[in-house]
Amino acid sequence: MRLDAYRIISAANRNTHILAIDYRGWGYSSGVPSEEGVITDGLTALNWAINTAGVDPSRVLLVGQSLGTAIATGVVTKYYEEQEGKPLAGLVLVAAFTSLRNVVGAYRMGGVLPLIGPLNVFPKAAEYLIHNFLRAEFNTAERIGRLARGTAGTNFSLTMVHALNDWEIPYQHSRDLFISAGAGDINIKETNSSSKVTREIEGGRIRHIETVWGGHNAIQKSEAVLKAILSAWRN
Repeated sequence: MRLDAYRIISAANRNTHILAIDYRGWGYSSGVPSEEGVITDGLTALNWAINTAGVDPSRVLLVGQSLGTAIATGVVTKYYEEQEGKPLAGLVLVAAFTSLRNVVGAYRMGGVLPLIGPLNVFPKAAEYLIHNFLRAEFNTAERIGRLARGTAGTNFSLTMVHALNDWEIPYQHSRDLFISAGAGDINIKETNSSSKVTREIEGGRIRHIETVWGGHNAIQKSEAVLKAILSAWRN
């Protein structure tokens, strides 16, 4: 997320504090990024907040945007596998994708230029390239399903926000993630307004918010994201 988005979030509630890091290979951090490596970096930051800064886990909310959604989901899923009995507040995913493999083939740089568009004329060539050269999977759909089942009956909240006019990562990805989290739950409460559609299951513990504007980047500063973050603490 961008610095101006951090400022908007922290200004909305004086009791909200933000911890952000540069993963290995990004920003001022050294090293080479990998799926396992960036998830380890996220876990390190999370453990610092809980064990060094003394923040109660139930007050910790993870927020990710774009690629950060896959990393944040990986961090939370691994945390729950290692720290049963210390639930977090929740997870907010902004412009998420089901898996890196699913999004790469259709990805458009700047929402316009297809990353491997010319190869789509030869489907087998595109499939070969993705299968053999994509080093990370980031299977968020699978992780979201496990996370939703593992936190059932708790106050852990899971929210996905996506804009209909996101030309880089199609909104269908977040719809599919909501389905993965619901695991077939058909008791969906839907609320419509002129600017967004909100779908909820499990009494609002799991939510999918679809906005009519925001694109891939501006959405992180939207009212929908701000409200999703501030309402994530359910206890």
